[in-house]
Order: sequence, then C-alpha cells, then structure tokens
Amino acid sequence: ITNSSAGGAASGGAGSTVDPFIALNDPTSASNPPAFPSVVASCTDQLCGFLNTGILPPGSSSTPFLTDLLASLPGPVQVINNLVGIGPTQLSALNTAPVVNIPQTGGVTLPPQQQRPSPSPGAQNLPPGFDRRIIDIPPLTETNLIKDEAVVHIATATVTVERLRAAVAPLGLEVVASENIAITGSTAVRLRFTDGRTVQDVIRALAGIQFVAVAQPQYVYRLHQQGGDTTPASRGDDSSPKGDPAQYILEKLKISDVHRMVRGTNVTIAVIDSQIDAAHPDLEGVIAQRFSAVGAPEKPHSHGTGMAGAIASHQRLLGTAPGARLLAVHAFSTSAASPESTTFNILKSVDWSVREGARIINMSFAGPKDPSLERVLKLAYDKGIVLIAAAGNAGAKSPPLYPGADPNVIAVTATDAEDKLLHRRQSRQIHLGGGARRRNSRAGARGRISDYHGNVGGRSRGERHCGALAGAQS
Repeated sequence: ITNSSAGGAASGGAGSTVDPFIALNDPTSASNPPAFPSVVASCTDQLCGFLNTGILPPGSSSTPFLTDLLASLPGPVQVINNLVGIGPTQLSALNTAPVVNIPQTGGVTLPPQQQRPSPSPGAQNLPPGFDRRIIDIPPLTETNLIKDEAVVHIATATVTVERLRAAVAPLGLEVVASENIAITGSTAVRLRFTDGRTVQDVIRALAGIQFVAVAQPQYVYRLHQQGGDTTPASRGDDSSPKGDPAQYILEKLKISDVHRMVRGTNVTIAVIDSQIDAAHPDLEGVIAQRFSAVGAPEKPHSHGTGMAGAIASHQRLLGTAPGARLLAVHAFSTSAASPESTTFNILKSVDWSVREGARIINMSFAGPKDPSLERVLKLAYDKGIVLIAAAGNAGAKSPPLYPGADPNVIAVTATDAEDKLLHRRQSRQIHLGGGARRRNSRAGARGRISDYHGNVGGRSRGERHCGALAGAQS
C-alpha cells in the first residue's frame, strides 16, 4: 500500500520492529496474525477484508475485486489466469471438496469426468495424402481382383517396409514389391499369400496391424478395345500428305479450324496404356519420357500406340494435338489373354506422371472402384491436372466403371453415326461424347491408315480424341 497516512501511537511487543503505519491487534499473542490498523479493519470493502484476514471472499459473479486485482498484476500472472480462469468463483472452487455420491447399496460413486477424445487407432500413422484409415473388404461377387494378393499403404515417413514385413510374416503374408507413392506420402506394398484364404479374410487380418493405413485388394483393370492384335503398327507412307482422308474425325471435330488457333504445343499428356511404339513415323519426336510400371520389356501394342497416335500423330495421320509432348506409360501387360493392369501398377503410373509434370492424364481403361486410386486421382485433380478416362464398353446395364465414374475424372463414351450415345444408360457417368463410327467404317480398314488406328474400340477412340482436344486447348 503506498501513499497512505495515519495518526496516533503505535507499539509492539518485545523484540518487534513496528512500522509507523502498522500495529498488532494483540502484541502479546503470537497466534494472532498481524493486521492493518483500524482504518483498514473498519473498512467494509472486500479487498480490505482480504488484506485484513487473508481469507478469500465467497464466490460470486458480482464481486469484481479479484478481477481488478488480477488485471493489475504483471504479465506472468496472466499465464496462470489463462489456466485457472478469472474470478473468485474459480479460485474458491479450488478449496471445494468434490461431489461424491453414496448410493444406498454402499460404495462410493464419483461424478463422471470429462475425457478428451482419443485419436482413432492408427491415426498417428496416416500418410499425409490420406485423411482416414481405409479397410476395403470387397463383396464376394467381386471378381476383378487377384485372388492371392493384397495391397497396403504405410506412412513413408514413420513406418518402414521391414517393420511391415515383420508384422505380416506371422499372418502368412509375403512382401512381393513396394513403391514410394510421393503424391500421398505413402509406400504402397504388394502382399502375397498362398494358403488358400480369401482376400476378404486376409484384409480383415491386416486391419489388426494399426500402422497399416490402407488395406485393400489388388484390383484388375482392362483396356477397352476391339480385337487382340499385338503386332506393331504399320509404318505407313511418310510421303503422304498429313491427315488421311479416312480420318472422318478430322471433319467431324473441325480439326483444321481448331489447329488454326491451337495445336497443343508443348502440352504434356501422360498416356497410361499398353506399350507404345515410339519408333512409328507418326510419333517421331513426340515421346518425351517413358516409364514402365510393368517392369518387363514387351512388344509395342496396338492399343497404346493407337491412343498416342490419335493424340499426337503428325505424319500420314493427324492427331488432334500434334504439338503435344507425350509421357508414354507402360502400365498394361500383354502377357495375359488381354492387356491387364493392377492397382499397384496404376498407382505407380499416375504418381510418376504427376512428378513428370503431366497436365493431362489419359486413361483408356476401366475396372472396379478402388480407394487407393480414388485418393491419388483426387490429389492429382487438386494440383490442376485434367483427368480423362473411357466410360467402358460393358454396355447399358453395366454399373459405373472406374476411373471414369470418379467425380474428379472426365468420362467419355462414343457416339454413333447419328451422334447418339451408343449406350444411353451410361450417361449417368458421362461428361463428354466423342465420335466413333460404326464398326464397318473406313476408319477400321487396315491399309488405308495405320493398323494401330483401326484396332481400337469406340469408347477408347472417343476418349482419346476428347483428351487430345483438352490438350490442344491447354
């Protein structure tokens, strides 16, 4: 207390030092605490009572003295104030015994305590690209999968493949391959089992490993084409004028008018498909980079070469984006009866395409809904990459096929000679319809144009033209 004054005499007990402004109530008794003089003792303000007795006043929202007192104290006290709250009600509660319920049957029941929500199991091991843990158990009717394999994701930054290997060994699972998927911050791992269990049972077992962020089947995807010819594309006649008359699509899409404005110059388009014949004259200088997710050398295939040619041909044939640069991604193997790819290989392909700077990703294939692929495509879409896929050739009664049915993907189907959708019921997942003539069209006659162009089915054909147009306008 400063700037105070008092009058009268003050005295103290033996050995005491008495300030002129303070006296003891009873100097002869050591049990009585010192107090302020009568000018303070007679004060009815609660602050005077606190200073006189050292006892906090009862809690009340209408007593502002402690609020004012705490507000006047220096900064460090504010830290305590933030922790315990302001006001005598909170401080008085510190001296209040907890409420205890004593039931008639005996014993003591404490009041329920507020608990902080605990993180979901495995949440601390989620890769950055996943916002939740995914355990994808397919229905027993799903057949587009590899029966003795599963795919899992682990967080690259916190979980090693060796740790996963040790965890899955007691479950009878073998690590076959792993790949760092940069776009999700995860490591995708192929697992194999040979004991006859179902994929469903294996995925349920993997759910018990808390650091596994994703557990799902190894889904199978197929290209959409007519015929199975795997012979290399015909070399054609380099002296012919650019744009073959049999390419009805040039007139259909008014390509000459488009090319007066844009030609897709230096636009990077990734073509995820079967092996592309980079040596074909129509594709000379078009392939900027190559990547094989399959991991084994294979001969050029008609479907992949046809996709690339429809986009960027610039010799006998004329593509819709002849100035584009292509990323040739070999994701579909032709070792089976028909070209196939898997979840694991497509994840690698999309991730590589994103890292190589693709502005458009062309996917002329279809298959089941896949949570890993769905997440990777969402992240690619968020980066501004245009995603285009075929709606599929399964017909009007087919359920939605992926990735074309993904909301972040532009799905494309074919139209007939009257510009009508070939399968009207598929329109629920279609964004664009591309020209594709009837099967007896000149576009399918080998010899007039390169073999690879005539060997590709309607949905793929429409999809590649729409994808190339997107590239031309980018």
